Amino acid sequence: MNKMGISAVVATVLLLFLTIVAALSIYQFVVPFVKENLYKSTECLPYQNYFSFDESLGYSCYNSTLQRYLISVKAQQEKDKEGKVNGFNLVFIRTGESKSIGVRAQIPSREVSMLEGGNIIIPSEGDILTYMINPGIIYDSVEIYPSLSNGRVCEKMSGKIKLSTCR
Repeated sequence: MNKMGISAVVATVLLLFLTIVAALSIYQFVVPFVKENLYKSTECLPYQNYFSFDESLGYSCYNSTLQRYLISVKAQQEKDKEGKVNGFNLVFIRTGESKSIGVRAQIPSREVSMLEGGNIIIPSEGDILTYMINPGIIYDSVEIYPSLSNGRVCEKMSGKIKLSTCR
């Protein structure tokens, strides 16, 4: 008869131990997973409006002579964000079709060049730079998405403009 009492105590202790081990295992794997995903989901928030298109220079249009788009891009005046951004993606859009072109500092591209020539550079705080882009066909609009130095391209666009022919 004493064996029944001991078995119940042992079973209770084992269930308690099993519950603690299960809780610790879940905590060990779930908490880091959630923290990492929360970080990734909020990582781009400070850069949501980092780049914008600047039409004050008369660009952001298609130059039929050069057969290229001239796109002026302006960076925010926030020095603390500057080192964390390594470029941007331009997404050209027309009905039923889009094309993404990455613009990164010092990385040559057949599709992207600086209006003034030279190596590709990214605008720093408050700067406006103009790029010549050859996406291959005529598009209706273009969107800009910041690219962070860790390689992540933000999913929330920073700006959008309609494209027209340069005058």
